[in-house]
Amino acid sequence: MNRIKKQAAASKMTPYENRRAVAQRLFYITLIIFIFIILRLTWIVAANTINGVDLAKAAKANYTETFTVYPKRGTIYDRTGKPIAVDSSVFTIYVTEDKNFVDTSGKKLYAEPSEFVALEDLLLKELNIPKADSDSQLRRKGTLQAYFGTAGNNISFDKKAEIEKAEQAAGLKGIGFDTNLARQYQNGVFASQFIGTAGLKDPGDPASGLVGKNGGVEQAMDSVLQGSPSTETVEKDQYGRAIPGAIVSQTTAKDGSDVYLTISSDLQTNLENQLNTFVTNDKPQQVSAVLMEAKTGDILAVSQRPTYDPNNMSTNNDPNFSWGSNLYQGAYEPGSTIKTFLVASAMDTGNWHPNDTYQRTLQVADTTINDWDWNENGHFSISDTFTYAQGFAWSSNTGMGKVELAEGYGVWGNYLQRFGFAKPTRLGMGGESFGSMLPDSVSQTMSAFGQGIDVTMIQMLKGWTSFANNGEMLEPHFINKIVNPNTNQVLQSSKEVIGKPISSSTAKSIDQLMVTVGSDGTYGTANYGVYKNKGHESIFKINGQVPAIKTGTAQIANPDPTKGGYLEGTNDTLNSVVILYPAENPDYIFYMTTKIAQNYQLPDVATLADNLITQAETLKPTLDDTKMSIPNAKIKVDDYNGKSTGDTMDALRRKLLQPVAIGDGGTIVAQSIPAKKQVDANSKILLLTNGNHIMPDMYGWSKSMVEQLAKWYNVSVTFNGDTGQKGKSSPGHVTKQSADQLTNVKTGDSWTVTLGNTE
Repeated sequence: MNRIKKQAAASKMTPYENRRAVAQRLFYITLIIFIFIILRLTWIVAANTINGVDLAKAAKANYTETFTVYPKRGTIYDRTGKPIAVDSSVFTIYVTEDKNFVDTSGKKLYAEPSEFVALEDLLLKELNIPKADSDSQLRRKGTLQAYFGTAGNNISFDKKAEIEKAEQAAGLKGIGFDTNLARQYQNGVFASQFIGTAGLKDPGDPASGLVGKNGGVEQAMDSVLQGSPSTETVEKDQYGRAIPGAIVSQTTAKDGSDVYLTISSDLQTNLENQLNTFVTNDKPQQVSAVLMEAKTGDILAVSQRPTYDPNNMSTNNDPNFSWGSNLYQGAYEPGSTIKTFLVASAMDTGNWHPNDTYQRTLQVADTTINDWDWNENGHFSISDTFTYAQGFAWSSNTGMGKVELAEGYGVWGNYLQRFGFAKPTRLGMGGESFGSMLPDSVSQTMSAFGQGIDVTMIQMLKGWTSFANNGEMLEPHFINKIVNPNTNQVLQSSKEVIGKPISSSTAKSIDQLMVTVGSDGTYGTANYGVYKNKGHESIFKINGQVPAIKTGTAQIANPDPTKGGYLEGTNDTLNSVVILYPAENPDYIFYMTTKIAQNYQLPDVATLADNLITQAETLKPTLDDTKMSIPNAKIKVDDYNGKSTGDTMDALRRKLLQPVAIGDGGTIVAQSIPAKKQVDANSKILLLTNGNHIMPDMYGWSKSMVEQLAKWYNVSVTFNGDTGQKGKSSPGHVTKQSADQLTNVKTGDSWTVTLGNTE
């Protein structure tokens, strides 16, 4: 007080003046605070946020609540409409220990400690949950509901019913179940790696919806199968409870589209059973098999071992297991089955002389190449001189190496590209392996017998379609049709011709030559005559006929990069067989690879192939009928400029369009069909890339497609043949082109293109 008086005296101000000064200071302080508050409120109103919190959303959350309801995921069917993957419910078991959990009459619905032992017995019997595990969960202090980890998850409806029945029979209380959305696979082990799986987007959130996982159709077709969820926003009362009927806004869910695969359930089931028998008898580390419809490129059945049951995801901890599909992932050196493509290239270019003879010795640089009988025995089993036709039947590496050297790697390498090796097929699955070709001279020659070159099964199958279709090569297909349940609109696939790498006469000649692999009792590696004292019958016969066939045995690259080279164990090989049946005008292509089998027996492969192909012949009318749906839907073309070439091609095939990449670039710079245009399924669309101007195989193209390409490349075109009569008929399709495919195109070039009826 004295200090204040001294300060007042020192200021030489009267009491009135002091009070006035203080008042002024308070006024200005208050004014500043007021202005700050006004500015802050103005900012809050304008920005609608405070400390990073959106006030509108916060207010809305206080008085409204939004629910998301995920739609039905599309069903995956086989080609005849049999379900493969469907939405279902699975259950998670728990035991209630909350003593407040009673019914309206006060009767207890919870488990008491005196019942724990009986509950533990029940859980052990029904779910194989160890007593120690269930006991620790039941006796945890403060537990109101006891759960039992993964062992108590994914319980089927039938098992749930069994548990409830057992609980009632034992006079127990407290068992309950949470319901979770799940995907049910009707056939268990059934093309598992090819189909893939679907599971909760957030495994801990039952309401998060299903998404495709582990590759396969489920993941590749996820955007088609998913549909779109519905949302419903409702008002809440002061206690945060939803007010019935007080809907602020809502959207309607759209169920996912149903996908009908090209797979036949009957053939697929047969293949699974046959592979089980084969694995038991021949004991391979891995085996893969596929049956394709030769005239359409449709995959009818495909599977591999080891595999898994998607309903329980058990892989049995097999060290050779892979989640990937061996059909289009995991490149490998194919061995002698690739000799079919070598000889086809030689036939097509006039370099095949089947009756000329050669000595069965070959040295390339510092590498000595021998035939299989010399490698096995240290000497020739029969003559050291063969004709080239005999060499093909015998699967002679020296003979095929000499064919490659005679025609030159420029020709052989060109044909490998024509057949589509070293690049993905872009069938629409995604995650596809490229394969590779090595540039050195030894590897080039070794590629003639399937070493030093990596391929995928789907690449091999695609190439062989040209053997079955008079030289026309088809894109492999796994989608039969897509049905939108919301609109009942249907998109139906049809065969897709992607080029003509060989002539019709070459295709027929190579098929006939492949028959000798089974029919020739002296030289055919698929004839019992090659194996002493076993007669002279073909190991492979289907309906009594010898098919076009080629066997193969490849060394396996050492997986240890520090060692390099090839594995050297007695069984360290990859054995393969391809069959085209019937040999004349084939309907089916069968291909099987077997890796490191302890007891590989070619007759076991023959039994499997005969069983499967014979069944396919019987089912043929039914299989063909599945292409009779009437498509009534259009596809909207998007803007692909700047998009990845490969990803876009996969995406377009999933929509049942037929993309053609122009050039070798990785980015799209133009497209032949403008964005937003509605087109029919199976429409071809050219995608110009930012790479080199490479001449494509235009076989089967329309006149307008050729004109579009000529405009992009700035070249002139002269059309011959069926150019169409104005107002009377449409022009034919490309049957011949003057510019060689895979060559570089220069501005100002001139092309001559012949139009007519394709085969």
